[in-house]
Amino acid sequence: LINKLQSLINDKTGIETNITGLNLKISPKFNIVLKVDNIEAKNKSVSVADIKNLYLSYQLLQKRLTLVSADNIIIDGNILKQFKKERKKENKHKFELNNIPEVHIQKFVFKSNEANISVENIDAGNNLIKLKAIINTPFLKETLKLGDSGSLQVIENKLKANKFKISLGSSQLYLDGTLVDENKTRDLDIIGDKLPLSEIMPILLHFQKSKDPSKKFIENFKNFKGTVNVNLKLNKDGIWGTCVGNNLSANAVWFNIPLYFKEAVFNFKGETVDSAAEGTLASEKVIHTLNITDLLNPQKKLVI
Repeated sequence: LINKLQSLINDKTGIETNITGLNLKISPKFNIVLKVDNIEAKNKSVSVADIKNLYLSYQLLQKRLTLVSADNIIIDGNILKQFKKERKKENKHKFELNNIPEVHIQKFVFKSNEANISVENIDAGNNLIKLKAIINTPFLKETLKLGDSGSLQVIENKLKANKFKISLGSSQLYLDGTLVDENKTRDLDIIGDKLPLSEIMPILLHFQKSKDPSKKFIENFKNFKGTVNVNLKLNKDGIWGTCVGNNLSANAVWFNIPLYFKEAVFNFKGETVDSAAEGTLASEKVIHTLNITDLLNPQKKLVI
């Protein structure tokens, strides 16, 4: 069985696998249990995956994965992307968060050019999800940490955050509320103090470019400094609340002209954002105004 499985994977993908200690059982109630001591996968001598002590339980009649357990799972995302195929459009099914299986994984590592993700002590059971993750990406100077405190919870077919902590350097962001429900909507509070503008702008630019690769307004500036306090609510009607920037500064790309605002308040009102602030450009007084409508629409209107 193992040899046939390894040959099938090789024929379909060109990936060489070494599977040891495979054990498959099917109970009279059609519960399938798969145990594998070790899975090693390579593509042209480059490691694609390394999985230790994998345990899967699947309810065949319910078509539901009920348990995933492993000591270590290490995945190379750069290699796997080469085998990604276009998925055919399927009929939309109701999103069943309650069907998330029980998960116990000591360590999960995903490596790629876009991000290196290391997650430890993934523990999902009794509707509660706990984990600690470290994310390093070229877009951020600091390491992003998830889950140092707080938890995630699946309840009433909703994925909720309970004061779930996100750290970026010395700054913290807290998520509290519904991340997503069965209708793929949210009702989430986001609170953060002194988030570094130097880290926020590369993330914002990367997100904008992923939607539309054309040049963005913020690309006219560099050397971003200052901090932002965040107090936002995200729900089905849009984004609500404020982001307050303090001691914001940057330099124009051309001629390196300095721009400075002691304070700038951004007001989010559903699908609109507006802001007005006084600052200096090369020591001359300037007034900043911003108005964005249709915020959630890729074709949103921006007035500066």
